Amino acid sequence: NSRARFDSAFTRRLDAIVEFIAPGPAERRALWLAHLGEANTLDAVALNRLAANCDLAGGHIRNVVLGAAALAGAEGRALGENELLAALAAEYRKLGKQMPAALGHVEGG
Repeated sequence: NSRARFDSAFTRRLDAIVEFIAPGPAERRALWLAHLGEANTLDAVALNRLAANCDLAGGHIRNVVLGAAALAGAEGRALGENELLAALAAEYRKLGKQMPAALGHVEGG
């Protein structure tokens, strides 16, 4: 949550306010790897493109990986880049944000 969205009367009642800095590309790459696991089939180029262009935090990256796994499982395939991009488009829609053009176009995205 953005601190600016909270009423000042509300924030005065809080004992502590902890601000989290959004992860940069290197941290996002580590988050993608952590959530995808060692058995992922994503090549380094695709992983680096996700890390560089996807401005999501860890919880959203987790949601994308879980959504992609569900898509892949429903189709009886291994989780791949197509499923990740489809789940990524869904996560950006959920956030009310535009998916970065550098990540490509996904039908329905």
